[in-house]
Amino acid sequence: MKKILPYLLLPLFVTFLPGCSLITTKGSLSISSQPGNAEIYINGKLKGKTPGRKGKTITVNLPTGQYQIELVKSRSQNDEYFASQTISITDGTEQSLSIPLSLRVTGEFRQQLLGTIGTDIIEPEMIRIPAGTFMMGCVSDIECLKNQKPVHSVSINEFMLSKHELTFNEWDACVAQGGCSHYPDDYKFGRGNRPVLNVSWDDAQQYIIWLNHKTGKKYRLANEAEWEYAARAGTATPFNTGRCLSTEMANYDGDIPLKGCEKGKDRKQTLEVGSLPVNQWGFHDMHGNVWEWTQDCWVSDYKNAPDDGSAIEFENCPRRVLRGGGWNYRGSYNRSAIRYDYSHTLRLENLGFRLAM
Repeated sequence: MKKILPYLLLPLFVTFLPGCSLITTKGSLSISSQPGNAEIYINGKLKGKTPGRKGKTITVNLPTGQYQIELVKSRSQNDEYFASQTISITDGTEQSLSIPLSLRVTGEFRQQLLGTIGTDIIEPEMIRIPAGTFMMGCVSDIECLKNQKPVHSVSINEFMLSKHELTFNEWDACVAQGGCSHYPDDYKFGRGNRPVLNVSWDDAQQYIIWLNHKTGKKYRLANEAEWEYAARAGTATPFNTGRCLSTEMANYDGDIPLKGCEKGKDRKQTLEVGSLPVNQWGFHDMHGNVWEWTQDCWVSDYKNAPDDGSAIEFENCPRRVLRGGGWNYRGSYNRSAIRYDYSHTLRLENLGFRLAM
C-alpha cells in the first residue's frame, strides 16, 4: 500500500525587480497657470500644455512618488515665463495646482545683461533716521479710512532707509548675476533709474537675501511704522508737503487731487527716482511713483498695534502692507497715513519697494 505523504506548507518567495510592483498606485494632478498655454514638464518630460482659458485645468495621472513640475512659456528671444515646484503624489489623491509664472531671462540675454549692468553690486544710498516718537495714523481727519485708526503714539528706534525706491538698474543686476529669478516687465515706461515695478513681496525678499549675501550687510524692508515716520518727516498733515500735494512734488494722478486741492498732471507712468524734490528728511517719492512693500502682515486697524515700531508678523501671513501710493492713484491714496494690502505673491505695474537697515 502506497504511503501518502502529507502536504508541506512551504514559504513563498517573490522577487520584485527594481521599479516594479504587483499593484501600481496612482493619484491625479490638475494643473493651470497664469498666463496659460505653458508647456508642462514632469521630471524633465513634456506632458502637454496648460489651458489658455482661465478656470480650465489639465489633469495628469501619476504613480505615487515625488515629482519636479516645471512650466515654461516662451515670450521672446530674450525671456520666458517659468515656474518650478516639487510635489508628492500619494495613492488615490487628487491634487490641484494653480501656478503663477515668473518672467526670467534666457541664458544668452543674461550674458547681455551682464555686459550692460556688469558684475558690480549697486548699493542704495541710505539716510540715517534718529530715534523719536510720533502719532501714527490719520491725524489730519481728512479723507481718513477706518484702517488708519485709532491714531496712536509710536516710539521708533534709530534706523536707516534708502533715499530712493529701488531701481530697475539695481534689480537687473540681481537678475544678471543669478540672484533674482523674476525679470519684471517695465510696461514700456523704461528701465534704468526708474523704480522697479511688477515685483511681489516675495520677490523683494529674494532680492534682499541676494544683496545681504553679496555685501555681508543686513538690508530689509521697513516696518510699517518706520515707513510712516520717515514719510511724515515730523509733519502731521495729510502730506509732508502740507494740506495739499502738488504734482510738481509727487508723481500721482493729479486729475483727482485730495478734496479741496488744485488739479495737477497725470503722467500715466513712473518717473526716474530723484526727479522730484525730497521731503524734509531727504527722501524722494514717499508720496506716489510706486507703492512700496513693507515688512508687516496686514491687519484691518490699529486697535492692537505695537507702540515700539516693530513689524506685525504671524504664521501663514497671506497679505502684506503697502505704503505711499502710486503714479496711477488719486491724491487721497497718496497721503502719509495711507495703507493698502495685497497678497505677498502679487505683481502689478505700480508695486515696488525701498530698503531699510
